[in-house]
Amino acid sequence: MRVVNCSNAAQYFHVLRSQMRRPFRKPMIVISPKKLLKLRNANSDFEDFAEGLRFEKVLPDVGANMLPDSQIKKVLFCSG
Repeated sequence: MRVVNCSNAAQYFHVLRSQMRRPFRKPMIVISPKKLLKLRNANSDFEDFAEGLRFEKVLPDVGANMLPDSQIKKVLFCSG
């Protein structure tokens, strides 16, 4: 079984495409609302739909205040 939470339109496209290209079908639960695709902040650039790109299991968080990986002791996954 696959449970996914897509955060932008390109991720939603790639997860649906990968589901259809599988040689066998596994049940897939998409927990992100489809209304998310209409939000301006969830838009994707056209290049994000290019061939060769895939669904990213974890999107990296980038920013100036980020700690180096060696200093991170706990990672929390949350949704909502």
